Amino acid sequence: MPDQDEIARLWFFEEDTEGGEPLLSGPMDFSDKVAEARFFLGKMESAEDLDEFRWLTSAFVCAARAALDWAAWCASSASMTDDGEPRRDASAIKVLSDYMEVKCTQTKGGSVVKAAARLTHPLLRLMSALRQESVHRSPWWISKMPQPADELLRRPAQRFIFSAPRSETVEAAQDLAVLPLCRKWLEVIEEIRERFP
Repeated sequence: MPDQDEIARLWFFEEDTEGGEPLLSGPMDFSDKVAEARFFLGKMESAEDLDEFRWLTSAFVCAARAALDWAAWCASSASMTDDGEPRRDASAIKVLSDYMEVKCTQTKGGSVVKAAARLTHPLLRLMSALRQESVHRSPWWISKMPQPADELLRRPAQRFIFSAPRSETVEAAQDLAVLPLCRKWLEVIEEIRERFP
């Protein structure tokens, strides 16, 4: 039977404000973050307002990036040894190695395992770089292209593109349609989830 510390590492908790005891919320499963990203992408599909679309893009990319971090954590800390050391899931690490490098560290007291995902897949690296840019340096540079002749692009959400480069990162996405790129990012993340043991 796993001890309380091991359970805490494998499950996330909510604090019970009345009794101070943690309440079990659920397993640390990155499928939830994938579903969250899918939810925001669905909202993006119907957005017509530029600001709303930008905010939904931000929420989508943050959830998608978090899904990758959670996958790294799950693979790095699949279980604990008798000594309280994280036991890596070799098959999960192998799957992730096609997309990222996973680094696992433990806090000084050994109570918390931290996993970092250094993305190596080109599409995921672009997603992460754009997220970094928007979180730490500048807003999402997204604009609406003029009304196109192509009937497929007549829906407003289909016309949002990355624009106004301020850095090499944003410049790499210059004039790319946002929705198709976000769909590709989600496809790669869902591929990881499907391959994950």
